[in-house]
Amino acid sequence: GRFATSSEIAVFMGHDARCGPLRMARRYFTEIQLCGLLAESVHSRVADYAARVGRDLLGASPMRVGSLYSGTFDELGAGVVRSSNASGAFVAESDPDKLKVLQSSFAPGCIFRSVEEVDGSAGAVDVIVASPPCLVYSKANRVSSLAQKGDAALLQAGHLRRVIQLYRPRLVNIEQTS
Repeated sequence: GRFATSSEIAVFMGHDARCGPLRMARRYFTEIQLCGLLAESVHSRVADYAARVGRDLLGASPMRVGSLYSGTFDELGAGVVRSSNASGAFVAESDPDKLKVLQSSFAPGCIFRSVEEVDGSAGAVDVIVASPPCLVYSKANRVSSLAQKGDAALLQAGHLRRVIQLYRPRLVNIEQTS
């Protein structure tokens, strides 16, 4: 047979294949790259469920959401926006092409080129969503030693801790698939 297209994978993952981030991402990524990025994304139903739980805990008041390690398709942040009257306070993404997609499709108030750059200038944040990369310390990483994997995991946890302490959000949603 044939391989699935990025539009088919987007529909499978619950993303809108006709507009939004996928449409913007087509400007920066090849079809094969898009397929991989979509496969790494959080399924929209998972994001929506997590956002509904958060909304039920916090109430339905307007919220501001900050995203760490957003990826090309910030589905965790988008779930919060869909679930409540939320706006994007900030995104932190180190890949310049992914950052362009996020900037164009989600229009966050503040953009950081890495999690290390997050400095508190985005103002009050009610929810922080994070989807830190797992490859640096997963079993799939066959080039790093166990000590290097542990150091990478500690570094990521330290960055998350610093940002959470900086903003003191009412809710933190961390997703990981490793």
